[in-house]
Amino acid sequence: MKKVLFLSSFGILVFMLSACSAISSVSDASIKPGDRVGSFTLSTADEKTAGFPHNYTCIENGGQLSCEASVGALVNISPSFYDNTGQGRIEELWSEMTYTMLINGRLVNLQSFGPIDVANPMVSSVRKWNIAVVTQEPGEIIVQHSIVFDGKPDDFTVIWTFIEPLK
Repeated sequence: MKKVLFLSSFGILVFMLSACSAISSVSDASIKPGDRVGSFTLSTADEKTAGFPHNYTCIENGGQLSCEASVGALVNISPSFYDNTGQGRIEELWSEMTYTMLINGRLVNLQSFGPIDVANPMVSSVRKWNIAVVTQEPGEIIVQHSIVFDGKPDDFTVIWTFIEPLK
């Protein structure tokens, strides 16, 4: 009887652990447009939203940025890339770039969002991944960037805090 009880308990434990790992693998999948991370929804945006003027403010603190945006604002969270030589090499630089984005520790599927080119008065045009985020309630997400662009590596973190707009 003890053996049957032990085997039954063991079977239930195995079942519960396998169910937990299935849930975990779904939540660990890479982020695509339409996915949610907490109260944040990820999508793409048009050139106006992805470009200038920015609808947020950022403060640099070492290798980390703290950015603040309003609840309800759709914000592109990708850094901008451009050809600073003025020789029209953005296609070449973009194709040779390596870039990884994590949101709250989850990998972003960059290809599913695609790139967007945005007019920029300082450098003519910038290219960025078309990754926009919006939330309807105050909150925070952490975005980690790991980049090698034009042979130059850069790793930095941005803490995005969405607050209620002042009335």
